Order: sequence, then structure tokens, then C-alpha cells
Amino acid sequence: MSPTNFEQFAPLVAATLLAPSVIFLACSLTVLKLRAWRFSAIAFMAVCFGMLSTAVPDFLPFRAKTITSNALIGFGALLALQAARSLKNYKAFRRYDFIVFGMYLLAVVVTASVVDSYQTRVVLISAFITAASAFASFIISRTLSSENRVADLAILAFSIGNAGFSMVRSVSGLTDLEIFALSFELWDRMYFGWLFFGLSSLALGLLLNGLLKIYNGQIAEIKSWTLNRTNYTLQSPAGKVIRLSSGEFAILSALFARAPDVVSKDDLVKLVTAHKAGATSTSSLRSL
Repeated sequence: MSPTNFEQFAPLVAATLLAPSVIFLACSLTVLKLRAWRFSAIAFMAVCFGMLSTAVPDFLPFRAKTITSNALIGFGALLALQAARSLKNYKAFRRYDFIVFGMYLLAVVVTASVVDSYQTRVVLISAFITAASAFASFIISRTLSSENRVADLAILAFSIGNAGFSMVRSVSGLTDLEIFALSFELWDRMYFGWLFFGLSSLALGLLLNGLLKIYNGQIAEIKSWTLNRTNYTLQSPAGKVIRLSSGEFAILSALFARAPDVVSKDDLVKLVTAHKAGATSTSSLRSL
């Protein structure tokens, strides 16, 4: 049996993923310990191993190999979305991430178990990839910011592009037209060609977002207490998030800036005034 396009292109896609996997792993293990980059490192490694497991002959029985490779790729996509969420501190609709992933896994297991045709498997699994990518596009579009526009758009370009190419790939396999421009063979190859660009765009977006987050000082940490300067919240070591008023935020931001030094009342007044955060007046600070 001749190798499928998946088996032919998988090693090349895996090779493309090696560089971002190593970069994110190195960053997450050094001083730049962003949680999002740990998610990113595992995400790219999972997709890389998923691709490689397809390319290795006799690695597993055929159906088990199909399930394993697609499950690893789906798991990598889930973690990449968690990385984007972590960068933006966006938690809305999070439970649906796992519901969509569960539905994708179920589709993979059922399809690989009962369908023998490569083309039919692609049609069914690509339909779920389209839905999952569309959901990811919705989540990412809600976190766009003017400060990180280029980085955000790079991530959004991957999710939208993946949804589009997966949909056309699925439809072309379903219609099975002989016209070259609409043929399944063409769009199956086009999808893997897209992955080279798309995954690179995703990696660039996650990397730039992390660097900008560090550069802009959006997150400050003191003994596992986290002050988020984007949405005015304080997170405890136990993970409890406390919303702050502008005055509370101004005081804590000044204290974080001087940690671990002790700050006098007069210095605190100067720091808060210089910070220009909130509407807390000097007189009210002096009355503390």
C-alpha cells in the first residue's frame, strides 16, 4: 500500500516543529518562566511526536497508530489554546475547550476504528478540526489588544487559516470531484503545505506575545502573589483572583515596584503619585 499524504508530509512538518519546541522549552526553563511558554513547549512537542508516530513504520498497529497520532496532535492544539489564554489571562468559555477536545477524540477513535479509507477518515476528522479551529478563532478574537496587535494577529491567522484549509480539505474529499482545482489530492497536499506556514505563524505569535508581556511588565510576582496590570487583579498563591479598585491597585503596584524593600508612607505617596494609577488622592493615602 502506497503511503498517504499524511505519512509523506508528517516528517517534514515534525522537522518544522523542532525549532519552536526547543525555543519554548529553553525559555520556559530559564529566567523567562512564563506559564504560557511551558504550555507552548509541550504543545509543539506533542504535535511533533504525533507527526513522527505516523511516519515511523510498524510503530503501532495501523488503527492504534492513527488514533495515537491524531490524539497527540489534538492535545497539542488544546495546549496551544491554553498558552494563548494564559498570555491574555482570558478564562471565559474555558470548559468548552475540553468539551471540544473530547468530541474531537471521540471522532478520531470512532473514525479510525470503523473506516478503512484514508479519504473518508480525512473528511470526517477534518470536519472536527474545522469546528475546533473555528472555536479557537472565536476565543482568540476576544483577546485581541492594540499593544500586541501583530503578535495577536499571527495567532489568529493560524486558527482562521486552519479552519479554512480543513474545511476545504473535508469538502473536497466529500465531493470527490475530478476537476484539478477542486480535487481531494490537491487540497490534501495543500493542507500540509499550509501547516508549514501556519504553525510557524502560531509559534511566532506565542513567542512575541510572551516577550511583549515581559517587556511591558504586565505581570509582577512577589512570593507567588501575582499583580495583573492589565485587568487590575491580584491572584493569591492558592489561585484566588481579587479584583482591585484603582486606589488599591495604585498602592499595590507601588509596593510591588519596590519589593522586597520596606516603603515608608512618604515614599509610598510619591510612588503612587508618580504612577498616576487610579484616583486615590495624596490626602487619603496620608490618612492610612
